[in-house]
Amino acid sequence: YLRPHADRTWAVRFDYRGTDLNKVGSWGAYAKWMDIGAVSDLGHDDEWATREPTFVNGVKGWFYGFKMVPWQNCEWETMWAPRLAENIQARDRSARVLAGAAAAFGGGFTCNANKAETTVGYSTLYRDQSGFLCALADLWKHQVYDLARYMNQVVYGREVVPQATIDIVPSAELSNAQNVDEGLGDPIEYPYHDYLFRSFVEKWQKAAPADILQWYADGVLEEKIGCQQGLVAKYFPTAADFIADLERWWRQFCGMSIAKRIQAPPIVAVSRRAYGFDHREAQNGIYYTRAYRRLKAKLLQE
Repeated sequence: YLRPHADRTWAVRFDYRGTDLNKVGSWGAYAKWMDIGAVSDLGHDDEWATREPTFVNGVKGWFYGFKMVPWQNCEWETMWAPRLAENIQARDRSARVLAGAAAAFGGGFTCNANKAETTVGYSTLYRDQSGFLCALADLWKHQVYDLARYMNQVVYGREVVPQATIDIVPSAELSNAQNVDEGLGDPIEYPYHDYLFRSFVEKWQKAAPADILQWYADGVLEEKIGCQQGLVAKYFPTAADFIADLERWWRQFCGMSIAKRIQAPPIVAVSRRAYGFDHREAQNGIYYTRAYRRLKAKLLQE
């Protein structure tokens, strides 16, 4: 039922009745409890195998489904889960509210994703990834902050970009797990992940998991990727924690995120390698080298 890729990954499903494609009007219902790690996949679960990777923290909770056969050889199914409310908000506030407001004034609206979010697909296709232009998608999160400060201090000489938007914890505010009033926010630790993701993309010789893991083992990762010293130990107490995080985001980067980047609005290019024509991609799937697997096994045994 499951193909595990993390310590936490399992599901239990309860079915009542069931459908028969030869029997019009037949129906069935089910309830399912899932606790799926951020880097796990479902093996044979059609109604969830194509879940959107907006749930980058993994999936945990109850899901409910209903199926019926409206006519022969045709099955209709719907599924509901409290977590899906997060995607509904992402859909409404961009593709509905902003698009409607822009149309009312004869204009367009931008996609405000930064480069870190674009790297790992922290968005919902056709919804908060919508827009006619990605104005910030070639700027990492720390660069967006730097740009805001520059506009306030140099360009305008006054607070045009509210300081509160710079000071607040970055958050999509789609659930209680992202409650900024409690200091909670996005699953991306930007002071570290900005630089990790940049090594995937902007280095002349792009870094792969084998490179990252070797630098970690040698104690030179922060120097190699350019982030502040001490962040690796702060965020990842053990090698297992570090490897889980690396694989989590590498899977996002090489997985569904590619499809999202291919379908993203045009990106204003300001770096040496912007997504789009500067960074051509193929949807070939996720790959780890033998060298990576050997070093991973060694670190996990120590």
